[in-house]
Amino acid sequence: MVAPMTKREVYEETVKYCDRILEILKDWEGSNDHPPGRIIYQCEWLKQEIERNRLPVPFYNMIHNIRHTYVDGDMPDEAYEKGIQRYLNNIIILSDGHRLVTPEYYPDVVEDIDRLLSYIENGGLMDHAGARELVKDLERAKGKILAAMERGEEVIPFAWDGFLFFDNPDFFAWGVTVFEDIPELDHLIYVVASELFEGEFTEGGYADPREEARPA
Repeated sequence: MVAPMTKREVYEETVKYCDRILEILKDWEGSNDHPPGRIIYQCEWLKQEIERNRLPVPFYNMIHNIRHTYVDGDMPDEAYEKGIQRYLNNIIILSDGHRLVTPEYYPDVVEDIDRLLSYIENGGLMDHAGARELVKDLERAKGKILAAMERGEEVIPFAWDGFLFFDNPDFFAWGVTVFEDIPELDHLIYVVASELFEGEFTEGGYADPREEARPA
């Protein structure tokens, strides 16, 4: 079980990804007139509030520019080539107090995948609609994660494209699946999907909202 994040950890990780974004956008200036400028302002503001130890956690409702830019995809092509989309997503995850699925936690994800596979394969569910597609998706994801662990690479979050169950609206939607009459399984599918495709742990949450954190 992955421990919930502390406020200090949220602060430290947020500053780290803000710095990476600011480095990518170093040839731009802060401005409200264009997306890169708005993201620069947003990251500088986050760092300022963290330095003063006054950024609340969660802070999801306070990062509209980052959230909108992540969805709209209106940054320069070169910024995407340097990985800005991943860093924007990471800040969004941290803003809810969730822990990122970084390589050190890949063994936990593999464990969750194995738990889900065992539930399906040993629970008499293989004839259930979507079961075989789901098993293929899980085996594919597990193989990619294990290979990444050997090479020391980051592969999470995955793109949805090409997955037979998770990218099929007839089989999967957040919280509503063909297995929805089995609550435990329905929840486990949601947990694994969040880990694989959103890059976040959904259980545990923020450790202690009363914690007095030190600035990162």
